[in-house]
Amino acid sequence: MKLFMTELLKVLNKLQRISLQGQRRIIKLLLLVLLSSPSLAYAAGCEVSTSASYSPTFGSVSSINVNKSTQTTSLPEAGIRCGGSLLSVLALTSYIRGTVTSTGLLTNGTDTIPFQMFVDSSFSRPFTSGTAFNYYNSTILGLLGLTGESYNSIPMYFRTITGALNLKAGTYTGSVSVYWEWSICSAINITLLCIGTVTTDHTTVTINLTLNVTNDCVITAPDINFGIAPLASSFGTVTQTISVYCTKGTVYTVGLGNGSHALNNQRRLAYNGNYLNYEIYQGNTGTLRWGALLAERRAAASAEVNPGLGSGVNTTKQGFLYRATILSNQTTPPAGTYTDSVVVDVQF
Repeated sequence: MKLFMTELLKVLNKLQRISLQGQRRIIKLLLLVLLSSPSLAYAAGCEVSTSASYSPTFGSVSSINVNKSTQTTSLPEAGIRCGGSLLSVLALTSYIRGTVTSTGLLTNGTDTIPFQMFVDSSFSRPFTSGTAFNYYNSTILGLLGLTGESYNSIPMYFRTITGALNLKAGTYTGSVSVYWEWSICSAINITLLCIGTVTTDHTTVTINLTLNVTNDCVITAPDINFGIAPLASSFGTVTQTISVYCTKGTVYTVGLGNGSHALNNQRRLAYNGNYLNYEIYQGNTGTLRWGALLAERRAAASAEVNPGLGSGVNTTKQGFLYRATILSNQTTPPAGTYTDSVVVDVQF
């Protein structure tokens, strides 16, 4: 092509020594040559892919994390493969179009998770359901690695949308229908007009998406401060609430460990090898010990605030009252700051 343009310049210089009528005839001839002159590269076009699966998954995510952060997945081969030096034959009339149709929702009964579809892995070019996206431009072809002679698959990317989602545990599914159509010219002239064979075809694929939502809980447990007293029998009782919210519909129980210094199932605060016995009871007036095993655990239905199954949202979290007290029937240990650490656990 460079040699052709050099010779063309030489011809134009010589036109100055030819009559006006002769110049017009030569220019018409040159235009005819330009319009019929093909590009040196030829496009192989596109073909239907032979992928056995169109079922990308977002994996397993807790109901809490689905709300907090977006989840992503991709399909490396979304229906067609293209190649054959496509950049060299970007004819004005050629196209590679994908039209997606989807509700944009992953569903499980009446619960839904919205999601978006994207052309690129940086999630900067979203699809609009029902609107065709044309891949046939140098930016997109380069981005997807479709600039060489070998065939490469056209991928598709998916991302969930966060929000005030109150979801039960289970498998959420959704589908995307993709209508692919392409028309590719095998050769073009210098004005980008097609002068070669045009390959036109189409196909439709259905992509099935899944996301597995798992149970999860959030616990809010304030520290217990018994204050200061001269004698073990002088400490006051502390009444507080442990708050929990779990995945919607979750049946769960809450337990309290024996602490770091327990002896024979007796909770103890410790300081320099000395101990101060204490206990935590269920409710603000009860005498039933709150522990980690069997009957000592508290069921969600026994909560003093919003009893029942997991609510799924922080605004309707369940509250479990407790009464903590220093046991009075013990010898007062040496003065000091006595501490312990108790694990709060939720089983579902």
